[in-house]
Amino acid sequence: MDEKYHLFIKKFILINFTLIFFVVSISDIVMRLYRENYSDNEVLQNYENVLYGSILKDGNTLKFPIVEKKQPNVIALGSSRVMPFRAAFFLNKDFYTMGGLGSSVDDVVYTWNKIKTIYTPKVVILGIDPWWINPNYKLGVTFLNINKQQQYRKYIELFRNNKIRRQLLHLDEIKAIDDYGQRQTVGLNAAVNSNGFRLSDGSYQYGREIRQNADRTTKFADTYKRMREGKQNDRFVWCDTIDHKELGKIDALLQDITTSGAKVIVFLPPFPHEVYTYMDDSIHYHDYLHAYMDKTEKMCSKLDIPFYNFCDLASIGSSDDETVDGFHGSEIAYARITALLGQEETLAPYINHVVLDEAINHPLDNMQAIPAAY
Repeated sequence: MDEKYHLFIKKFILINFTLIFFVVSISDIVMRLYRENYSDNEVLQNYENVLYGSILKDGNTLKFPIVEKKQPNVIALGSSRVMPFRAAFFLNKDFYTMGGLGSSVDDVVYTWNKIKTIYTPKVVILGIDPWWINPNYKLGVTFLNINKQQQYRKYIELFRNNKIRRQLLHLDEIKAIDDYGQRQTVGLNAAVNSNGFRLSDGSYQYGREIRQNADRTTKFADTYKRMREGKQNDRFVWCDTIDHKELGKIDALLQDITTSGAKVIVFLPPFPHEVYTYMDDSIHYHDYLHAYMDKTEKMCSKLDIPFYNFCDLASIGSSDDETVDGFHGSEIAYARITALLGQEETLAPYINHVVLDEAINHPLDNMQAIPAAY
């Protein structure tokens, strides 16, 4: 009986070890094909020339060691809605956007706390999103806890995700160099779509959207669907008030930034004019939208901090064609925003007016203000 049991155990271990070895080996091969196999250290060695667009791993945290090395005088804090800022908009490219590390107030506080232990920038541009202070928005996974899942997720996703599996039939689409900025691609999204972070300045390249050049109806369709449904776990969940506790956290953050010796400029990132108008006319958003705008302005006024309300894209002289989707402005819109923010005396010395004037008056197209390689 003991011999049979021991034999069974040996077979069981051997079979499972073989299966694990097979799965990991196949996964490793696929990850190499998909350009997903780079370690953080490998990426950071050549970060100035990398477009990072992994489908298995969030790349935002790679920005911390880059900022530690560069220590730019001007940084931007916030969500993906501060990622269209480009370093070329600033003299000597003395800028880095930490956009994408701000899905919530807690995320931004965490980001700032890490930066201030390294150095104190001269100017901090903070973009405040309305959902940060929406009491009905239940935030899901953010960069604060996503890393705990990544060591297991990368293998699971390779076999679970249909889009990933289908890509094996189109390996010719996977490119080592992106189509627009001619940077080394890291990750499948970068290699196929030319989508990802330009690690040189933290900005995001929307390669697929540049290629598609969709009309407004197509670009805004998903946002309108989300606003019509107003689901609980969505940024556009219906709401009629704001969360004063979260607003208080922003107040404390602003005070902490100014106490550190940095100057801070606050702006409310833009929605396309027609999306803003929809929200303003909706019983599900009107009161919340205006409370968000009014309370953040009063908070900044109390703290004597420059404040800019760019919620309506039309307010900066931009058309709705200068958008990525229903709540992201394009680089041209952010060139306009940079020019307006640059009127502040604290930021003015860092602005590259030559590049901005060219970007605003002679953009490449509705998506790209300047060449992607800049």
